Amino acid sequence: MPALRYSEDTEFNDALRARGILPSLESEETTEDQNEVEIQDSGEGRINCSLDLKSIDEIDLEEDLPVGLIDSWKTRRLDELKSIDRLLNSRGSNTGLKPIGKDDFVREVNEASKIDIDHPGCLPGTGVIVCLWNNSTASTHFINLLSTLSTLYPTTRFLSIPGTSCIQNYPDQHQPTIICYRNGKCLAQYVGLGKSDNSTNPACFKGHSTRVDEIEDELVKLKVLEPHLRRPIKSLDKIDDDSEEEGEKLKMKKTIKNYSANDDDFELDL
Repeated sequence: MPALRYSEDTEFNDALRARGILPSLESEETTEDQNEVEIQDSGEGRINCSLDLKSIDEIDLEEDLPVGLIDSWKTRRLDELKSIDRLLNSRGSNTGLKPIGKDDFVREVNEASKIDIDHPGCLPGTGVIVCLWNNSTASTHFINLLSTLSTLYPTTRFLSIPGTSCIQNYPDQHQPTIICYRNGKCLAQYVGLGKSDNSTNPACFKGHSTRVDEIEDELVKLKVLEPHLRRPIKSLDKIDDDSEEEGEKLKMKKTIKNYSANDDDFELDL
């Protein structure tokens, strides 16, 4: 049986339209025309049409996007940054590598990792990083690196405990050990932390040669650190400087690129 085409002008379809079962051809065409006009007349439609003709690198945000839209985005982004800044400042006293004992482990690690951070966009629970250490230069090096990270991520808990205090007779060759928790689950354990010539596996740390950014990258991938909660290097008071404005433009271009690649309906809704 052939498929029925309700948009065709046939006697059968006319009979259905006469009984109100199908809409009239005129109303269908009118609706489509109106939708087209509405899309073209809307700011979003105009943005779509103009941006579709340009590559991302060719877009000039000040010329191609309405000023009101850019101002709205800046205001919204500033509100987000200020909200994060307030959150980070409220945790300021919690920065640093906090020493704990064996009896504190369940409370400070397992239970604390289940506490949600009251801020939009955060993952469930709290990131907790525990360093088991001994009196070695490798342990000292990693404790210093984690202490630096703790000042950048106040919402993450950085803890330290002597290896033999945490686990009786814990071998020296396994220290330092880093254990990562979130939401009551152990995400990973890094035991021994490698040697300086361990370049074949970039996911592994490289002993005394390990840099703070390498640990940070690994912990971000693990989702124990949340990049949007990283303490900003520059003060929010300087957000309107030329360099900051260029940064905002680059961020917006990246947002446009992401939407263009993943969504047919372009929106600037961050």
